Amino acid sequence: MLLMSITPLWRQEGFTLLETLIGLGILAVIGVVFLATIDTAYKNVRLLEEQTQAEALIRSQLDDIKASPYQDSGAYPVTVTPPPQYSVNITVVTLDTPTCVQDGNCNTLQEVTVSVYRTSDGGEKPILSVKTYKAKT
Repeated sequence: MLLMSITPLWRQEGFTLLETLIGLGILAVIGVVFLATIDTAYKNVRLLEEQTQAEALIRSQLDDIKASPYQDSGAYPVTVTPPPQYSVNITVVTLDTPTCVQDGNCNTLQEVTVSVYRTSDGGEKPILSVKTYKAKT
C-alpha cells in the first residue's frame, strides 16, 4: 500500500506577501531614522569644526593686534591668512570720554571687534565675533 502525504495549501510554511511588506516597511523606517541621526551628527561636527577654525583665526588676530602699537586711526591690518572659504573683518570704534577735549585725552580707548565669516553661495555667513579693548598707553 502506497501512502502519500498531502499537505493542504493553507498549511504551507513561509511568509505571505503582506507580512513581507510590513517587515520591509519596518526596516525602511529604522533606516530613515538611522540616516537622519547620522546626518544630524555630521552637521554638528561640521559646525564645531567651523567654530574651532574661527576661534583660532580670531585668537591669532587678537594676539597680533595686542602686540602692535596703538593706531590713532584705528586701522589694524588683517595679519592672519584665513582658508579660502573664510574671511576676517576688523572693526574699530574709538570710545572718547565726554571731557576728552578739555583734558586732552581723546582717542585713548578703542573697542576692537574681530569677526570671521564663511563665504557661501555668494554671501557671507557670520560664524564668530569677539570684542576687546585697546588702550593708548
